[in-house]
Amino acid sequence: MTNGSNLLSSLEFSNMYKLIIISFLITFSGLSIISQTYSITYKYDFSLIKYIKRKLIQGIISSLITFILYNLNIFNVAKSVFSIDVIVPKAINLNIIIFIQITFLGLPFIIKKLLHRIS
Repeated sequence: MTNGSNLLSSLEFSNMYKLIIISFLITFSGLSIISQTYSITYKYDFSLIKYIKRKLIQGIISSLITFILYNLNIFNVAKSVFSIDVIVPKAINLNIIIFIQITFLGLPFIIKKLLHRIS
């Protein structure tokens, strides 16, 4: 993960795309971690396919959160003298953060109800 994130950060993409991809990769955790999880849980009634699907969903949600936070301009990405990206926290309203947290905490329940109605 660290090497892949480092390689992605050196590419000539915009910072938003870099952050979204890195957020997905870190949340998904990679095939090595999934294999390690399976090596411990193979004895139990544990569906590896469901686990991988849920890790993909977790990665997508993490990427969406990163996209939203980036577009809310919570962090101001500035260039320093040596052209190194520096993330400078911006003064934000605490109510925005609380609203975002409550929204994302309630999101799984909303998705579950929607999926239950569909099936």
